[in-house]
Amino acid sequence: MKKMAEAENEEPRPRDDSLIIDHGETDGIRLRILRGAMTTFGRLGYGATSVESILEEAGVSRRTFYKHFRSKEDVFHALYDRAVEQLLHAVRTAEVPAEGGVVARVIRAVEAYIDAHEKAGPFANVMLLEQFTPGSLLAQQRQEAMATFARLISNAARRAGVIDLDPLVVSGVVAGINAICVECASNADMNGWDTTRALAAIRKLLRGLGD
Repeated sequence: MKKMAEAENEEPRPRDDSLIIDHGETDGIRLRILRGAMTTFGRLGYGATSVESILEEAGVSRRTFYKHFRSKEDVFHALYDRAVEQLLHAVRTAEVPAEGGVVARVIRAVEAYIDAHEKAGPFANVMLLEQFTPGSLLAQQRQEAMATFARLISNAARRAGVIDLDPLVVSGVVAGINAICVECASNADMNGWDTTRALAAIRKLLRGLGD
């Protein structure tokens, strides 16, 4: 515990924490716990991660952890919410040529979505897979995120001049894109996703939007 107490007064090791920093978190200890949890979940997966392993990675005491989070589920939810916000922000702000049709617009948004997952590293894979685990506590958050993504696609279609896009088609496209991303996450190796294959599959899926 002495080692952990000393570690709490040291600067955390640098790592890719864009999912955290981009949300304006200013509490240094909370940041350290989030960074440690993100790394640990990414390395061990959700099921194998324990509060103890997060404490070790973050370099904080158990008492300090429970001042900020109730459980590993609580910290995972906090990371998930931040990750989804970042992913949707990437989709909303994706640059699309003004003359692009609906498929071109959605493809650009999907490219931004996949790029954001790639930047998030192993944690994004864990997040994607965990939300489809039977009985997952992320089920409601997943549905909300997919509904938001569906609205973004519908808006892209309207900007491209497609006014009467069937909501059922949009829901099917969103579910299909998510399924492709989950498959990529399941088969990811040290080099990350096979993005070329993923985008080729998504382009085929999107042909129905242009009909």
